[in-house]
Amino acid sequence: MSAGAITNLRTNEINDLLRLWDRESMLTNSALLLDCEESDSSDAAKESAIARLMTNISSPLIIISRERRRFTQKPIIAIACLFIH
Repeated sequence: MSAGAITNLRTNEINDLLRLWDRESMLTNSALLLDCEESDSSDAAKESAIARLMTNISSPLIIISRERRRFTQKPIIAIACLFIH
């Protein structure tokens, strides 16, 4: 899922998505991949939606991002990757 996709969702839609995803992840033993690579950290609406998702998700969440995300409510493991083109 891209970070841009959740930006356009209202709070109740994000809650519905999370409820359905949490059920799906329990049934399939899956994690959600959130692609924030193209995300602009100065976009307050997008950052708010990402924070809401990070706060309320019950399943494992993998975030792809150029910048490390600071989050204090849940444990985070950060993996730095260097891509050489």
